[in-house]
Amino acid sequence: LGRVEVVVVDDDRSAVYDARELGVLPDAPGDQSASLQAALNEVARSGRAVVTMAPGDYEISSVSLPPGTTLSAAGVRWHRPAFSAATTVSLRLEQQGSASALPSLVEGLTVDGRREQQGAYRDSEQQDAHLVVLEGDAAEGGLSRASLERVHLLSGTGSGLYIGPNAEATVCDLSANELWRDALQLNGGATKLRLRGLNATASQGTGLWIGAHVPGYQDSYHIDVEAEDVQIGAGDVEIETTDASRVEVRRLTMTQPPFRLDVPGGSVRIEDSVLVVGVPSRLHNHWGSIHDVEVARSTIIASETTVEAESEEAREFSAISVSSQSFAFGPSTPGSGRLALQDCRFELAGDVEAGDKVYAVDNADVDAAIVATASKLGAGFVDWFAPACAGCVNAP
Repeated sequence: LGRVEVVVVDDDRSAVYDARELGVLPDAPGDQSASLQAALNEVARSGRAVVTMAPGDYEISSVSLPPGTTLSAAGVRWHRPAFSAATTVSLRLEQQGSASALPSLVEGLTVDGRREQQGAYRDSEQQDAHLVVLEGDAAEGGLSRASLERVHLLSGTGSGLYIGPNAEATVCDLSANELWRDALQLNGGATKLRLRGLNATASQGTGLWIGAHVPGYQDSYHIDVEAEDVQIGAGDVEIETTDASRVEVRRLTMTQPPFRLDVPGGSVRIEDSVLVVGVPSRLHNHWGSIHDVEVARSTIIASETTVEAESEEAREFSAISVSSQSFAFGPSTPGSGRLALQDCRFELAGDVEAGDKVYAVDNADVDAAIVATASKLGAGFVDWFAPACAGCVNAP
C-alpha cells in the first residue's frame, strides 16, 4: 500500500446569498419578478454565486438566471400570474455572444404555469409560453450550459423545459404533468442533452420531443442526446435526427400512443424500453425515412388508438410502419437505410379488436433493410411482415 494525496479545488462557487436578505420573500403578495431579477443580477457580479430561496410560494412571471449562477430552491413553488403575456417564460437560461457560458444550476424548484388561468391556449395561442427555456446564441456561437436537478414543472400552455440551439443541458430527476405541449422539448441544433430520470404524467399532452427545427451555429442541425429512465404517461414521443446526429434512449416506458421516429440522417438506439404505437397517420405512429436505427430488448405494443379520429370499423395496420414521409429539418444521409430489431417482443394492446389485421412491420416505399433477430411475435398478429413489406427479414 502506498500513499495517495488528493487535492480538491473548490473554486466554482464564490458566495452564497439568501434571497430573503435581498428582498425576495416567500408567501408575499404580488409579482416578485423584479425583486428576484435584481437580486440575481447583483449576486452575479460576485462571480459564480449561489442564491437560495426559502421554501414557500412566490408569484413570479419571468426572470433570467445569469450564466454561472446557482438557484437553490428546495420546497419553492413559483406561480405564474394569471393572464400573463402569450410569450411569457418563467425562467430563462440564455447565453449571448460568441463565448461559452459558465455552467448554471437550478435545483429543487417547482414552477406552476397556472394553465387554466392564462386564457385560451388549445389552438396554440400560447404554445411558446414555456416554463423553462435554455438556449445559446445561434448567430455568434455562444453556448449556454446548465443543469437542472429535482425540478418539477406543471400546468403550462407550452412545454415544461424547452431546449433551443447551442445548448448543453444536463437534466436529472425532472417531473412534469398537465403541460399542453411537452415535458421536455429539444428543438435546436448544435445541442447536447444528458437526461436521467423524467417522469411525465398527464391526462393529455406532456410528451417528449427530440429534434432540431431551429438551426444552431453555422446552420447546424446536429444533436447529441443520451436519455434514460423516461416515463411518458399520456403524451406522445417524437424523435427526429439529421446531420449525423446521435440519440440513445434506455428504459423509455410509454403507456399509450402516439410514437413517431423520423431518422433520415444520423442514428437512433433504443434499448430496454416499452414503445406504444397506434394506427399510422400523417403526423404520428410511423417510422419515417429510417437511416440507422437499432431497437434492442424492447417491447413494441400495437394499439388501435389514434390521435385523429376514433372509429369502430376494423383496421389493418402494423406496429412499425416505415414511411418515406419525413418532417425532420437538416441534411439527410444518402443511401439505403437500416432498422435492426434485436431480442424484441411485439404485443397487441387491449383495445385491438378481433376484426383488426395487425402485422409487426410494414415497409412499402423506403429503401431500407429491416431485420428482426431473436424477436418474438405475440398472440393476435397476422404475420411478422405486411404483404408489401420490402427488405424485411426475420432471423431466428
